[in-house]
Amino acid sequence: MDSHIVDSYGKSAFVGEKSREKLVMKMKGTYQDLASTKYGSRSFEAIWNSAGLKHKKGLLDELCCKEALRSHSEHEKIIANKIHLSLYKRCKEERKNSFDTNDKVKEKEKKLM
Repeated sequence: MDSHIVDSYGKSAFVGEKSREKLVMKMKGTYQDLASTKYGSRSFEAIWNSAGLKHKKGLLDELCCKEALRSHSEHEKIIANKIHLSLYKRCKEERKNSFDTNDKVKEKEKKLM
């Protein structure tokens, strides 16, 4: 999947929230493979940015479960740092609170613009 297509799909004003959720659900089970390649990690990041809180939790759960099965590539390490995967493993409630604050900050920035 081309990273620019996924990026445009996630940012487009003409694509509804339900359609974005469908993309997240259809890609379930492939996120570890996406995060391990250069262009796949870019696609994963675009999906991550357009996903809601419920789906982000599912993505993190999937990456945590499959992490032990694979070796970490450079791209996987970058993605893990961006989404704070190690923090999620340590304390799931703390991570949930950081999602809420990030979403609130983004909403305030949109209102200001």
